[in-house]
Amino acid sequence: MIVEAYSALLLAFLSTESRSIRNAIRDYLPKRDLAILVPVLDRFVAFHTTLNMIPPETHKAVMEVIESCKLP
Repeated sequence: MIVEAYSALLLAFLSTESRSIRNAIRDYLPKRDLAILVPVLDRFVAFHTTLNMIPPETHKAVMEVIESCKLP
């Protein structure tokens, strides 16, 4: 699960770099949809929040990236 979470996080952040990178990542995901990363990222945030291991600025950045994954 750790590899899954950090892989999803990496893909999500990379997808914000440019439209072409976003499209390239989407091409390899099921249903060509970044939203498939959202549940994994939500669990990542919940886990780190529970352990109080995520600083507010990191939490904000991850939440923004999660929202971007929900967009078409």
